[in-house]
Amino acid sequence: MAVTLTYDAGDAGIVNGYTGTGAVVIPKFNHIDGTTPITAIADNAFFLAGANVTSLDMSAATSLTSIGNNAFQFCSGFTGNLTIGSSVTSIGSSAFANCTAFTGNLTIPSSVTSIGDYAFDNCYGFTGNLTIGNSVTYIGDFAFYSCTGFTGTLTIGSSVTSIGSTAFANCSGFTGNLTIPNSVTSIGDAAFYYCSGFTGNLIIPNSVTSIGDTAFYSCSGFTDDVLFEGNAPTFNVDTFTASSLTIGTYYNDKTGWIPQPANLTLIMTGIPRWTGTIGGITNPSKIMGIDVANITSINGIT
Repeated sequence: MAVTLTYDAGDAGIVNGYTGTGAVVIPKFNHIDGTTPITAIADNAFFLAGANVTSLDMSAATSLTSIGNNAFQFCSGFTGNLTIGSSVTSIGSSAFANCTAFTGNLTIPSSVTSIGDYAFDNCYGFTGNLTIGNSVTYIGDFAFYSCTGFTGTLTIGSSVTSIGSTAFANCSGFTGNLTIPNSVTSIGDAAFYYCSGFTGNLIIPNSVTSIGDTAFYSCSGFTDDVLFEGNAPTFNVDTFTASSLTIGTYYNDKTGWIPQPANLTLIMTGIPRWTGTIGGITNPSKIMGIDVANITSINGIT
């Protein structure tokens, strides 16, 4: 048995509520006129539905672009996997907050550009991996706060510029390496607070200019150092407190590393250089009019 959807009086393509109990099935077209494509789920459309709703199927809604603020918040009756269609571009604040019974992996498709504050807050039933698509630019504050059920890897898409405060705090089940993409400029306060399952080393790319207070607090699983690829970002107090990241390295051609951040001993290392062999390259016969065969050194390199 499925609930009956209701629609916005001014736009028949917007689902704004429901009546009854049972499964929530978002169709391709408004079921009343049969021709208007469903493009949005309104703010608060299923807010506080609780156990009145038992499952969510949005697979037919191929024109759906927006999931509004609080749209499914406190729909604790939803079970199984959550599939977000490839037409969705925006997931609103608290859209799925406290939907505690979803299970399995969660993939944010590459069509999505923003994940609102608290979007998946306290969705602790998810297991497996969390993959954030390559079009997402903003991960909101508390977006995945206390999603403690994830036990696999976290993949952050290559377009993310800002990771909000407390975005992944208390996601203690993530495992494997944490890769911050080179698009990120800011990591918010407590962004990875108590993400104790990450292992390996942590690389802060040269795009990052600020790291918030307690951003990596109690990230105790890292087994190597933190490497900073760029100039010193702005640190706040206790950024790495209680984590296993106690040694930081940076390159000697970078700036801003005095004073050192709290709780982190910094070691300067050499400029990164490529090593190895290259094949398939033909040397020119002359450089600046000089026969290559007669050149024995350039700037001390023989």
